[in-house]
Amino acid sequence: MKTKIAVMSLCFTTLMYLVLSVSVSGLLAAFPTVPANTVMLVLTLPNLVGIAGVLATPVLAARFSRKTLSVWSLLLLLAGGAMCLLFHDSLPMLLAASTLMGLSYGLVSALFPLLVNANFSGEERITVMGLCSAMLQGGRLVTYLIGGVLAKDHWYDVYDTYLFAAAALVLVVVLLPKDRPSASRSGADSASLRSGSVWRLALFSMAFACLYFLISTGSSLYIEGGGLGTPVLTGWLSSMFCGVSGIAAALYGRLHRLTGRFTISIAFGLVGAGFLFAGRGVSLAGIVTAFLTSALAIALFTPWLMTAISDAAGTSDAPTATAVVLTCVNLGYFISPYVTGPLGSLLGGGCAAPFAAAGAASVLLCAVTAFLCRRRLFT
Repeated sequence: MKTKIAVMSLCFTTLMYLVLSVSVSGLLAAFPTVPANTVMLVLTLPNLVGIAGVLATPVLAARFSRKTLSVWSLLLLLAGGAMCLLFHDSLPMLLAASTLMGLSYGLVSALFPLLVNANFSGEERITVMGLCSAMLQGGRLVTYLIGGVLAKDHWYDVYDTYLFAAAALVLVVVLLPKDRPSASRSGADSASLRSGSVWRLALFSMAFACLYFLISTGSSLYIEGGGLGTPVLTGWLSSMFCGVSGIAAALYGRLHRLTGRFTISIAFGLVGAGFLFAGRGVSLAGIVTAFLTSALAIALFTPWLMTAISDAAGTSDAPTATAVVLTCVNLGYFISPYVTGPLGSLLGGGCAAPFAAAGAASVLLCAVTAFLCRRRLFT
């Protein structure tokens, strides 16, 4: 039980850097003379830098214990949050802070499935992976809810929520059992790099991340730019549906029995349906539906992906395969606004157009992955 608590507390902090998504409009307003795409790097840069953290994890795990790496990752996250609070008027410092957050995010993203695989097996592994995914969304829920209220006065006050990372640090230090560096084959010798299943996981996971992430980068502009509400509403909706996602992820062990090998196809279908509805025109019902379906989709996708990597690559190659797949996932998150934005402009632009474009692409990928799942090409 102590190990579960420690791992889940670590997962709780993984997506905390996304708290800024409830105050994108405030961030853009703070730097009116800087191009919006440049300013948005403060939010998207952690996903790009996270690739370095992901790729470094197999190498570091062979030299340092997983507990040590967990502590380092939390310290990096806390340092990044402190920099944002202290130097919120300096874009270079904000980007530097995002770099630290990205390293933390990358390390934790690759560490928690390794911790689960190392300490649990069989049905318990699937159940714990679902609980960890629930905690990912739980961290977003709490920070979005509190961050949305804090952002009412100053956009950068959202980083006060990083006090939760300090609590997680204490739990990890006290409860996570000591372990030794894990031996694994090098990337050059790993059979996972020659596995078609792993590369298919990487490709379609990157596509899913790219399309799904619109709910984080586009919801604030959809709500506030469309005149539907303030950052408080964005934060409230984000946190509420993170709660929905967390509940669904906690039930993943049962849901997986229903979705089976078609889980990723269903996840694409949920994103597509919700985004297409939101893309019909700016409306509260539209964005609520997009939040709901994307919340359910990510609750299915995350634990499915983490268990699918291990199934496709095998235990000995899991660290390298995890690094490969999560690198592509983070790349998908990073390029999301630079893909969904131009796609939306093809449909006439506006707050709703990116959702319509991403929804159409998700429906197409739903069909493609359904064919692949039918032929069992992801394992």
